Amino acid sequence: MVLLNGKVNIKKHYPIISEELWERTQKLLSLRSYTQEKIHNGSFPLSGLLKCPTCGGAMVQGNANKKYKYYVCGRFKNSGSKACKSNLVKKEYAEQEVLSQVMNYLNDLNLSVPLQRVVIDNLKSELEPIEEELKLLEKNLTELKREKQDLLQLYTKRIIDIDTLSEEMNRVQNQESEQKEFIKLLTKQIELKNNNDLLPVINRIAYDFNLLYNLLDDYDKKELLRFLIKEIQVNSGEKPKDRTIKSIVYEFDEELFEEISHELI
Repeated sequence: MVLLNGKVNIKKHYPIISEELWERTQKLLSLRSYTQEKIHNGSFPLSGLLKCPTCGGAMVQGNANKKYKYYVCGRFKNSGSKACKSNLVKKEYAEQEVLSQVMNYLNDLNLSVPLQRVVIDNLKSELEPIEEELKLLEKNLTELKREKQDLLQLYTKRIIDIDTLSEEMNRVQNQESEQKEFIKLLTKQIELKNNNDLLPVINRIAYDFNLLYNLLDDYDKKELLRFLIKEIQVNSGEKPKDRTIKSIVYEFDEELFEEISHELI
C-alpha cells in the first residue's frame, strides 16, 4: 500500500515468505520425518563379499525356496558344474556370524568418541541454515508489526477509511500468524537438534552394531557392509553345515580408523 498524489493506492502484496523460502523451510522441517523407501525385499547383503572356497569367486543369491536359503558360487550359478561347485552356504548362518564378528571388531576399535564428534558436527551444520531461516522470519515479523503501525497512522490521518484499515489489518495479521507458526516450528527443530540426550543413543549404536544394522533398509545394509568389508573367506566342506566363515578381510581397518580419529578429534 502506497500513498500517491494524496490518494491511497492498494497494490498487490506479495507473500512475506517467498516460494523459495517456503520450499527450503519445508525441506528443513521434513529432515526428521523422512523415511527412505525400500529398494529390495529379502536381499542377500553378503552377495559378492563371500568368496567361494573352491574357485575364490564371488558367491551370490542361490535359487532356494522360502524355507531354505543359501549363498552359492556365482560361477556355478551362471555356468554349472563345468565352472565350479555349488558350495552352498546357509544364508541365515552366514549373515548372523558375519554381523557378530563385525560387531566385535568395531567394539574393539572404540568408535564412540569419533562417532559422537561426527554426529555433533553434522547436527551443527544442519542447525546453521535453520537458524538463518529463523532470523529471516523474525525480521519479517518485525516488518509486519511496523506495517500495522503505519496503517493505524494512515487511518488516524484519515488517509484511509475504516473498511480499508480492516481489510489491510486482517491481511497483515494473517501473515503475522503464519510467521509465528514458522518460528515456532523452526525453534522446535533447533531444540531437538541441540538435545544432548542423543549422546547415550550414539554410545549405544557404537557398541551395538546390530542395532544400527537393523535400522537400515536392504540397500543400505549392503552399502554399509561394503564400506566395512573387503571380502569374506569361507571354509570348504562336504555339506553346507561344514562351510563356515573362515575370516573377514576389512576395508575399514585399524590404520584407517586411526587416521579418521586423528582428523576428527
